[in-house]
Amino acid sequence: MKSVAIVGAGFSGSLVAIHLMRQSVDLQVTLVEKRGRFGPGLAYSTTNDAHLLNVPAGKMSAFAAEPAHFFGWLRDRKYHALPHLTSESFVPRRLYGRYLEDLLEHEAGSRVDRLKSIRSEVVGIRPNRGRAVMTLSDGRRIDADLVVLALGNFPPADPEVENQELYSTRYYRRDPWHPGALRNLDADAPVLLIGSGLTMVDVVMSLLAQEHTGKIHSISRHGLTPRHHAQSLPLKPPELDSHSITARALLRRVRDRIGEAPNETSGWRSIVDSLRPITQELWRKASPLERRRFHRHLRPWWDVHRHRIPPVIAERIARAVQAGQLVFHTGPIQGYERNRRGVVVNLRSAARDEFSRIEVARVINCSGPATDYQKINDPLVAQLMREGIVRPDPLRLGLDTAEDLRVIGRDGKPSELVYAMGPPTKGTLWEITAVPDLRTQAESLGRHLASELSPHKAALSREFCAS
Repeated sequence: MKSVAIVGAGFSGSLVAIHLMRQSVDLQVTLVEKRGRFGPGLAYSTTNDAHLLNVPAGKMSAFAAEPAHFFGWLRDRKYHALPHLTSESFVPRRLYGRYLEDLLEHEAGSRVDRLKSIRSEVVGIRPNRGRAVMTLSDGRRIDADLVVLALGNFPPADPEVENQELYSTRYYRRDPWHPGALRNLDADAPVLLIGSGLTMVDVVMSLLAQEHTGKIHSISRHGLTPRHHAQSLPLKPPELDSHSITARALLRRVRDRIGEAPNETSGWRSIVDSLRPITQELWRKASPLERRRFHRHLRPWWDVHRHRIPPVIAERIARAVQAGQLVFHTGPIQGYERNRRGVVVNLRSAARDEFSRIEVARVINCSGPATDYQKINDPLVAQLMREGIVRPDPLRLGLDTAEDLRVIGRDGKPSELVYAMGPPTKGTLWEITAVPDLRTQAESLGRHLASELSPHKAALSREFCAS
């Protein structure tokens, strides 16, 4: 029996496994996950009900052909904490994690002989006689015909400062999702959060949920924070010449359309959302220079308008700002100094070109996932990079991949054995973090892998590349 091994069993890996099982009746699928749970991954493992989905429940189905699947799952289980549940509700992320566990358990229950789950860490992948051999941290080996890297997101990289001594002390937390990130922190202790995006919002909500009363500082280079969801009308994608589009022309077109919007319900949110169906196409067809320009100049503004937060979360953040508990700073960190009470952080204001100092008891890195695979401290990534099986994409957003998601090695050739899925493919597709994008990719990749291991390989492979 042919086999596929999937490294990582969060949303991406689990959905690929489910679609593989549905595509083929004679395929062995092995999921390897180093964390304790299969399905939720890091994104949906939180137990804090203050952490809500950033997308309404009616748009979070794991299956594109069944858009109401998740909402129906919630409704059928009659969750008492959701008395006013509608398709527009922003529900706790932990419920979505349970939903993914249910999907995987159902698939495993009906095909127990073909879906294997292994709790361990993959530390190496090497080719051997036309197959892939995976080495686990406990010494076991797994052979597979094809491998999918569904690695998810890695903890943030440490900000570059001259003296990095702080990063090895108890005053610093590199991973904001680590269970100990907020432990042993006095309720009135001042805290610095590096970053002002979605991760910052989650950490602020966690602090407020544990009744933290101390000052919360957030610093980022641009000082931009995520916008919130509001009523908007669906619009058709703009007419753009995707073969000659530039970052400047795209910005101008978006601004023009916003200026033409007649009212709030068809304002900037509708304009930004109208780009979603064509975002990946625009990115694929953009030249390397235009990709670089977009990433350097427009990415922060795109992120805060594209990836929005629920209104109730936005209101809670606004109240913390109004009360003076949450303070935003704009500019780079110049350095750190230790004292008896904690850390003195030296900041430079980007707006006034002035220097300031704040004293905090803890620094938490909320700057977003690390994406430069040459610098990621992970045994598997290090081995794959060292042996040239993978290479970073030109913008260091993830792994370099072909159109069919095969990883590209140091020699510039697509692998015959290894594929990537989800966040590692951001350099190829750009927009690949939201559930609608990931579920489409998982379904397409599952269909493609099943076809690769079937007698009808050629025709189905062409179908995948065109999807």
